[in-house]
Amino acid sequence: MSAKMPSARLSGRVSIKSAPILILLALIGCDQVYLEGVVTNSTSTVPTCDPDQCPCPAGQLVCNNQCVSVMTNPAHCGNCNSPCDPGLLCSKGQCATECDPGYSACAGACVNLQIDPTHCGSCWFPCTGGQYCNGGACVCPAGSTLCNGQCVDLQSSWAACGECGTICSASEVCAAGKCVDDCPQGQNECSGGCITKCCNNVNCGGCGIVCGGGSQCTAGVCECLADQIWCGGVCTNVKVSNSDCGDCGIVCSGGTACKAGKCKCSENLTECAGVCVDTQESSQHCGKCGKPCDPGTVCVSGKCQ
Repeated sequence: MSAKMPSARLSGRVSIKSAPILILLALIGCDQVYLEGVVTNSTSTVPTCDPDQCPCPAGQLVCNNQCVSVMTNPAHCGNCNSPCDPGLLCSKGQCATECDPGYSACAGACVNLQIDPTHCGSCWFPCTGGQYCNGGACVCPAGSTLCNGQCVDLQSSWAACGECGTICSASEVCAAGKCVDDCPQGQNECSGGCITKCCNNVNCGGCGIVCGGGSQCTAGVCECLADQIWCGGVCTNVKVSNSDCGDCGIVCSGGTACKAGKCKCSENLTECAGVCVDTQESSQHCGKCGKPCDPGTVCVSGKCQ
């Protein structure tokens, strides 16, 4: 799936300031990237693909020749062509009247704005150019840099060799951030750049295979770190994640926080009926859970006064 190089390259090294933006987009790589087994179009947040050549990632199905998240898509909620009724939202594969805590309603879908690539940080703020959503912000995979809206490896990008805007000549390739005549021994050429397929996050195992979502290229395969699992398109530490505590999709609410994979109240609070409260001050749980103060009294230091 490596990108085709243009039939004619610019001679000499030029700055992108003097070259059309379209040239950079044509030279950086494929119009498609491969992420954990799914081909996605770098100019669109909804990938179109051939089911035989483009298996979708976990949580997605091929619906009408598109990879669709059936966990959130109101037109394919839970399964292909299973739309929610008007006014309902698609939440975790089921039609619902409202979203769970930690999720927001965007275009009929309940999404986690911290990791959703289409609604990153806010509704309709998509991550493009090979970026993924991490903590509500679009970021490039490790080892790559954002140049003119595209994540590139400055060590191996023919159109951004060493720094954004440095384009190698027609007869050169980019190796270790420098324009050279040939790739060093043991490296492969990908779209004018020299890479080691075993451990390159933007060419992992093959040209144009991008490790996104915080995954790392290990032995030519995109994998999460040892203490992380794949949740909603992002490598997540479920031991501390408030939106995926212990497992994907388990949201800590009611003032709880994820500790060692379980939603727990902080040390000075007590869980009462699923909500963290201060029994020293709560008029509904004064001193202990389920002990309300009489009307006209308040809870002070765990006693009704």
